[in-house]
Amino acid sequence: MTTPTPPAARRYQQVPKQVDAIVWTGDNFVELLKFVSDENVAKRGDRFFIEPLDEESMFAVPGDYVVRDAAGKYQCIPAIEFQSSYAVVVSL
Repeated sequence: MTTPTPPAARRYQQVPKQVDAIVWTGDNFVELLKFVSDENVAKRGDRFFIEPLDEESMFAVPGDYVVRDAAGKYQCIPAIEFQSSYAVVVSL
C-alpha cells in the first residue's frame, strides 16, 4: 500500500471586498440620509447616528466614513482605518 502524497503548500490571498461609502462631514446630513435610506438615523450635535431595529446603534463623527457592504449592513469607520483599508474603485 502506498502512502498518499500530501498536497503542496500554496500561497493564498484574501479576496477583496467592495463597499459603498460616504464621509460624514458634519454638514452633509441630507446626503447621508439618502445613502442610509433604509435605516433609522439621527443627527445629534456633530454626530450622525444609525439606529437599526435589530442591532446596536452606531455613530460617526466628522471625518468618519459610513460604509454599506454587499449585504446591506452599515458600519461607521474612522477615517484613518478606512483610508488604510480601502481604495476608490468608482464614484457612485
